[in-house]
Amino acid sequence: GKTLITAKQAARGVMEGLSIAVITTDMMRAGANEQLKSFTSLMEIELQTARSTVELKKLIAEHADKDQILIDTAGINPFAPHDIALLAKLIACAPIEPVLVMPAGGDVEDCADTARIFAGLGARRCVITRLDIARRMGGVLACAYYGGLALADESATAGVAEGLTPLTPRRLASYFFPTELKNQKTLRTSSSNFPSTP
Repeated sequence: GKTLITAKQAARGVMEGLSIAVITTDMMRAGANEQLKSFTSLMEIELQTARSTVELKKLIAEHADKDQILIDTAGINPFAPHDIALLAKLIACAPIEPVLVMPAGGDVEDCADTARIFAGLGARRCVITRLDIARRMGGVLACAYYGGLALADESATAGVAEGLTPLTPRRLASYFFPTELKNQKTLRTSSSNFPSTP
């Protein structure tokens, strides 16, 4: 989901009139660059590739005039020290804000542990994906509670054009109690048509 979130954030920035640079460090996943490049080319953004921390630092310096620089990294195993060390080196090469991208529906304990690890890397925000297909939301709350992460945005569709939606408390609650919230709204509307009883 990270590559799609990067594309959605780039689209959001372009629609807001911002100057955006997109860099990928993902050299591992087959087709990762092609997928992201297909998105950025539609927005007339030239995808930059960094194969090392030295190259990443150089590209960040070259695009210092941009309003936002978005960096797509390779997927990692948060429980593998080697993976975490590599990600930490990327984060340390510039003043980078890491943002955790987490799919909804995950195991609560795994999500809690992952959130704690990313908080240790400096993450303060989390973007939740796949909320449209998840039926168990405990992992989402675990990210916020155990990692101390703000639930910044959600992605509930695979379409880049639909973009990201701020994950407000009311919107999050609608995933837990969709019928109840709808019923409360209907009840308020209906009861407002009748005078109050003495």
